[in-house]
Amino acid sequence: MGDSLAPEDEVINCRLHIAGMAGPNCVARVERALMAVPGVQNAIADHVRGEAIVRAAGNASVDLIKQALDEAGYRLHAVDGD
Repeated sequence: MGDSLAPEDEVINCRLHIAGMAGPNCVARVERALMAVPGVQNAIADHVRGEAIVRAAGNASVDLIKQALDEAGYRLHAVDGD
């Protein structure tokens, strides 16, 4: 995982593979944690798939996303760009 998702002037969608989501309450916590990260514009989590789709400015920090998820009690496994 690198420092940012893409060049600063781009807006991208990416899929985050997240461990630890068990139900709707987890979805809400993950979405809230992701939306608090600078550059993240939208986040939709799915506990069944164990992932979240995030729309973010390219300069959104993967490290900050990982930290936000860690602090919320979840673990980021991988990031796939769309």
